Amino acid sequence: MNFFHSPIHRIIMITLLAGSILIVNAQVITPIAATSDPEVYPAIHNYKIVWQELHADWDIYMYDLLTGATTPVCTAPGNQCNPVVWENYIVWQDDRDSSNTGWDIYLYNILTQQESPICTVPGSQENPKISDNKIVWQDYRNGNWDIYMYNLLNQSEFPICTYAGEPPYDMEDDQIKPTLSNNWIVWMDFRHGDWDLYLYDLLTSQEFALCTDYGDQTDPSLWGANLTWQDNREGNLIFLASVIDLLLFSNKYQSTIY
Repeated sequence: MNFFHSPIHRIIMITLLAGSILIVNAQVITPIAATSDPEVYPAIHNYKIVWQELHADWDIYMYDLLTGATTPVCTAPGNQCNPVVWENYIVWQDDRDSSNTGWDIYLYNILTQQESPICTVPGSQENPKISDNKIVWQDYRNGNWDIYMYNLLNQSEFPICTYAGEPPYDMEDDQIKPTLSNNWIVWMDFRHGDWDLYLYDLLTSQEFALCTDYGDQTDPSLWGANLTWQDNREGNLIFLASVIDLLLFSNKYQSTIY
């Protein structure tokens, strides 16, 4: 089947060129946000595209592929950064109250057009991700980076990983850059002296070491049971593996290297 002419959809990717957000499809490049102001960090889900845009400070905007409308999502004082979108929810990190709490996590409901704080405890909360009515982020409330989750269905917050050695805390106590899909949460973990990949299973309430090979395993991205990450054990490589295989065979798995 010719993908470019398939009935699924003709949108292939979002890219960044000269500070503008563009859509690339089979025939043309269509500017989505091409003002004179910098627009960076686009994210897409279904027919919604979000990004951060610099005016006096960083704000969040959304583009609807069905209507062609651009909407300001949050232009509050301070910076709003790293937006992500899932279904009718947009989530970002926000420093409007940075003098008291550092970075916080906020959510916008597209249907109700209501904004609400998700986590505003002292100590920064950064790098949010959202999927399946769950929001995850890295959190500095305990003096080192941990992983926390918020469940939109029951409106409850839950610590996913708060591993720490003996104080004073340092980089070896950090867990950062979470990603999630289904009931799995994966993050980067420095507890063994380099960056490894760990997983938390929400169904079993268990934590697993997914990949602790030598070198650094960084920047995980999870979709369904497919996990990709950057790996520098033999140069800078991109690995692809099944979470199920990693759980079954630990480090004795077959990965595809690109």
